Amino acid sequence: MKKVITVLLAVLFCFAVASCDEGKEEKSLIKTGRDFCAVENGVFFIDNENMKFYDFETRQIVYLCNKANCNHEPYRSETNPLPTCDSVAMKGEGIIGVMAYNNTLYWVMSDMAQKPSVCVYESKLDGSGKKLVTSIDGLTMTNYLPIFCANGKMYLHQKSFENWDAGANEENERERIHCIDLKSGKSECLLDIEAGKGYSRVTSMYLKNNEMYYVLRNCGYDGEEYEYSDMTSDVEIHKLDLQTKEKTILSADGKDDYDLLIGISSEGELIYNNRKGNKQKIYNESNTVIAEYEAYATPYIDGDKLILNFVDGGKSRYEIKSLTTGELIDEFICNTTAIWSDTDKWFISMGTTGGDRTFSVIDKDDFYSGKIAWH
Repeated sequence: MKKVITVLLAVLFCFAVASCDEGKEEKSLIKTGRDFCAVENGVFFIDNENMKFYDFETRQIVYLCNKANCNHEPYRSETNPLPTCDSVAMKGEGIIGVMAYNNTLYWVMSDMAQKPSVCVYESKLDGSGKKLVTSIDGLTMTNYLPIFCANGKMYLHQKSFENWDAGANEENERERIHCIDLKSGKSECLLDIEAGKGYSRVTSMYLKNNEMYYVLRNCGYDGEEYEYSDMTSDVEIHKLDLQTKEKTILSADGKDDYDLLIGISSEGELIYNNRKGNKQKIYNESNTVIAEYEAYATPYIDGDKLILNFVDGGKSRYEIKSLTTGELIDEFICNTTAIWSDTDKWFISMGTTGGDRTFSVIDKDDFYSGKIAWH
């Protein structure tokens, strides 16, 4: 079995290297990752303390480790202080992000053992040869916002604390966006929001060309003691020019609304989702409304299409609309929820079975033609 897995890894990473060559990276320019990262032939993903790979063709999940007779045991201070498995963190950090970019796998880790820090490691696509790119002290990283890579740099959203001993509370938090040069390891703080009464939070972000767009939710409260019911919320959409470092507020009229950046169209326009109560509105950066509805839906962007995933009676109902005209292209119901990859070939469905992640895949052409043939 170990030999089979070793051969499988060798084969699948030949395909992975072919799918991640520099030409393709430059064509798509921006790559995104988080707790999973899709490439043309599969998915790198974090499963508890291990990195694993799901192969689309074989439909098998393997540990990201090519070592014979390895038990894939993670770090343990007393029983396994020096882990040798390629699929685990090197010295007890928690793996919180993964990105495949320019023939290299990047591991984002959080080290909370001594003092909070975010570490970025690089390795070969089979997990071997890990080495530290950079470590930034005093930070933790949120795992609900994407990681971006473009032009040899990585962009991360992170949290820091004015006083770590005071604990991780909202009054003590600072929000930061860091840029890391993946060759030199040099880190630059692009956004640093000071703590104060109430707090500010980056709820979504997106990289477009040489500009970082992010949604900032400013929360405050009245009175001397913190009461959630006293909080107010103002939403602002900001643009940061990565060359000049100039910041521009694009919108500041979203009081008590909830705006999210959900993607970019094939025409290069950013797409937003505005939610207020049960009402949702999808619009572009020209403020043209593409869709408006009063039921909760998860929106996805795929080229020139908007996909809305509604949950009806335990099943997923999909509406596919044109991002250009807003017209309904198709709708259908199936019993699974999809997560769109940034590959051209596959959509990915992810779930859990007994605590372990499972995957299903479907060709995009089959999906759009109504063939709900998940494999």
